[in-house]
Amino acid sequence: MENNYLEIANTFPFWIIALIMLSVVVFQSIIFMKKAFKTGKKIGITDEQFKTTIRASTITSIGPSFAVLIGLVALISLIGSPMAFMRLGVIGAVMFETLCVDAGAEAVGVAANTLGFDLYAFSNVMWVMCVGSIGWLLIAGLFTPKLETFRVKLVRGRDYLLPVLSTAAVLGAFGYQVSRFVVELGPGTVAVLVSALTIVLVNLLSEKTNAKFLKEWALGIAMVTGMFGAVLFS
Repeated sequence: MENNYLEIANTFPFWIIALIMLSVVVFQSIIFMKKAFKTGKKIGITDEQFKTTIRASTITSIGPSFAVLIGLVALISLIGSPMAFMRLGVIGAVMFETLCVDAGAEAVGVAANTLGFDLYAFSNVMWVMCVGSIGWLLIAGLFTPKLETFRVKLVRGRDYLLPVLSTAAVLGAFGYQVSRFVVELGPGTVAVLVSALTIVLVNLLSEKTNAKFLKEWALGIAMVTGMFGAVLFS
């Protein structure tokens, strides 16, 4: 591969762009957390509940972070450290970013990680990544305020169905992501089966031993064992 483009991709201006984008995300996170604490106090959430939620959220994020870290290492070799850091630091969608690399490279007649992947291909990949993300921002900005109203109308006053509807939506989203790995057998199938078995066993162990903290770690443990399972048994 012609690595000359990586000399440009790793220059200081790209780091400036990446740091600006990540600073915006950090700023937004701080604002959201302040508003969450303020609103939580108004509705009677205790400090202990806040601590429990923060601890559970932090632990739950560890598992997905492993997948992002692995994707980051692979992405750095293709688009350089600053842009890989920015893309996965802001969004964290490893599958989307790798698809963008393949699509952007194929659009100019080359393949990723080959001799033909040059500065022109790199530029095209950046365009695909950025333009491809606009749809998410538009949908979130235009329709998020209306989603809660839509959700309430959907259950027609039966408030007890709201948590059921939310849970079903999450299960549907995750089920859609893993369904193709169940239909097309391969390393992904092993990861799905090992992860599913692990999370069931961890939850059973938590119930039998009354170790509630295990449930907080269940997702992270399942993701890590799934990744290792895919490597070992494929």
